[in-house]
Amino acid sequence: MDTLPIDITTGILSSLPVKSILQSRCVCKTWRSVIDSSHFADIHLARTVQGKTTSNLIFLRHRNSDFYILEGYKESSQCIINARNKIDLLCQFNEFAFVGSLHGLVCISYTRFPAWRDHDSIVHIYNPSTRDSVTLPEFKPPECEYAKLVAGFGLDCVTKKYKVVQVFCPVDRRKYVKQEVQVYTFGSNSWRKIGYAPDVKFDTSWKRTSAFVNGSCHWLSVDEPKNGVASVVIVSFDLAREEFGYIPIEDWTNNDSYSTEIWIMKDYNVKESWTKFVVMKINYMGKFKFRMGYPISFLKNGDILLHCDARRLVSYNIERRKHTTLKVNGLPVICRKRNFPALGILSWYAESLIPLKSA
Repeated sequence: MDTLPIDITTGILSSLPVKSILQSRCVCKTWRSVIDSSHFADIHLARTVQGKTTSNLIFLRHRNSDFYILEGYKESSQCIINARNKIDLLCQFNEFAFVGSLHGLVCISYTRFPAWRDHDSIVHIYNPSTRDSVTLPEFKPPECEYAKLVAGFGLDCVTKKYKVVQVFCPVDRRKYVKQEVQVYTFGSNSWRKIGYAPDVKFDTSWKRTSAFVNGSCHWLSVDEPKNGVASVVIVSFDLAREEFGYIPIEDWTNNDSYSTEIWIMKDYNVKESWTKFVVMKINYMGKFKFRMGYPISFLKNGDILLHCDARRLVSYNIERRKHTTLKVNGLPVICRKRNFPALGILSWYAESLIPLKSA
């Protein structure tokens, strides 16, 4: 392949998994030059976005600093998933919050309690495929005490720069305290205070993450009006304009505590486009009950992959309305009798060669 035109060589190499690409750098000088070129990572990323390269699941242990890459979950007949490539992050903080994953980059916020002290929260960005990582500059927290951070990670669609946004949530919501917002732009080496978030109650649970869609980060929140009934809202933050907004939602009242509903917004920011996709009555699995199943992705056969109670993977068949518990090998367990894996966060993750130094 050393005699092939560069564009053909680039096309062949960019179709390979990241591990194979990195190994190919050692084959010859031509291949190394192609792979190390500034535009090769972008070509590979474009193929990833189009679904032509490998995608994985990434599992992060709660109250620990371990990555696990899960493989085999896309196969329709595969009921066993293997956890491989454990990555020790070596962070001594008490707890982490999974901020988000985009273009193969994973953003995590670490906290040491009490959180309102200076320098007791840090943000890391990782590329598990290349094992590259970077710690963002320290930020100055607001003068008032805050309980936890709510963060989002995504791409400014105008400048093509990655950004991280943080909302400082107050300790006591009975006291009116503005929720300060800071933004970090990759390459700037500093955080910027841009104002305040809407007066809503953000979900600071470690299991909750932001969703980056259409150039904006999104969070499920609760609006608590002084003279009214609290309601669930979706708060958005446009990374280009650096402005907050709200996504209109339908009435999601569900009186059946033993079912989970999945709704899809077919046209972004159009309330009337919300469609109830499926209702799943799977709150009992054999002898053991679980409370909630969070959708992760679709499998090759059209089944929905769910993460239940932060410890179970379940494949749900929409037509037959049946579920299959997937066995995950290689994860530490917290209850060997029932083989419950350690609590953690599960997210879709795409391999990429995006270098953090240039991001």
